[in-house]
Amino acid sequence: MGFNYNKFAAATGLMLNRPNSLFYGSILGYPVYCKYITGRSTAMTVRVHAKTEDPIDFSGYLESWRQTQTGIVQISFNNHEMTAMLSIPAKNTNDVLSQQVYAIVNLLQQSGLRPCCMSCGRTDSWSNYLLDGEGCTLCSSCVMTTQENMAQIEAEKTAQPINPMGALIGIIIGAAVLGLMTFFVMKMGYITYLTGFLGAFITMLLIKKLGGRLTYASAIIGAVVCMLVAAATPAFELAGELAKYNQENKKTAQEYCDAYKDLQDTIVNATSEEKEELEKLLGGNTKQYKKRNEEYHVLLSNQTTWECFTNITTLCQYDLYSEVKGELIKCILWGVLSVIISTACMLPSMLKESYGKHSLTPLS
Repeated sequence: MGFNYNKFAAATGLMLNRPNSLFYGSILGYPVYCKYITGRSTAMTVRVHAKTEDPIDFSGYLESWRQTQTGIVQISFNNHEMTAMLSIPAKNTNDVLSQQVYAIVNLLQQSGLRPCCMSCGRTDSWSNYLLDGEGCTLCSSCVMTTQENMAQIEAEKTAQPINPMGALIGIIIGAAVLGLMTFFVMKMGYITYLTGFLGAFITMLLIKKLGGRLTYASAIIGAVVCMLVAAATPAFELAGELAKYNQENKKTAQEYCDAYKDLQDTIVNATSEEKEELEKLLGGNTKQYKKRNEEYHVLLSNQTTWECFTNITTLCQYDLYSEVKGELIKCILWGVLSVIISTACMLPSMLKESYGKHSLTPLS
């Protein structure tokens, strides 16, 4: 049986803060915070806030105690906080994890540690809080101090000067990197969604680095420029392929257009009987011949990459380039969507850091 949020909460008696995947509450009077982590490896972190009169001796004892346990990968004690990492068992997952959490708390109780505020070590009047998505234990005095520090950090960050020219250079360099990566990746025959993720990240990082800090305006401009580049680069690369195709078929197209012109001249100068004979020879395919003539005229007038790029929407309307149209739409969608998704994932945290925004919320 795999890990189940509700069953683990029931087994430990902890409450679940679903948005942050955080279990919190009190076990044997100790403030406990558990977080189930998935990624390259799966584990659970356990944090308990308590104080001891001799933290050095207790820290040394912890490792020897851990070696007698099963499933506790790491454990440490520092600054009124004990942190442990638990491996996820394959069987009876929720029950085993809850037993390990209780074993850790029992150790604290038997060792004489007292639950406390994680900041000042005060053993009374502390409560559970959520600080930037992580559980913490604070007393009323430390709550006020933390809020004051948060306000001061935000004021300092907001007052920090911005270098518009540096931000602009960051956007230009980031967009150029995105364009070059997309171009060469397409040349190798791969889809471009990875370059969108990487290009957007590099752009935001350069804006922050060269501009002093990331602002809402610079972030929006950077994201829009990246989306434009993500759309224009595949179009330019495919325009190069179209130009190559047009050049290779230039002779055939010219011969066809010349023949079609001669035919039209013949029809214009022919008698009514000759026109009837010509229509029989054409077999009702006049519209098809005319359409092919238009396509070949477009081919002849778009012989360079730049000409194909500026007229790519017109070219894609013709059957001659129908396969390119589907490939172009796919590449543009992948590129633009990857930039949007990447930006949506990383911007909130980057903007919070740039503006010095922190959140402190009491946990009920």
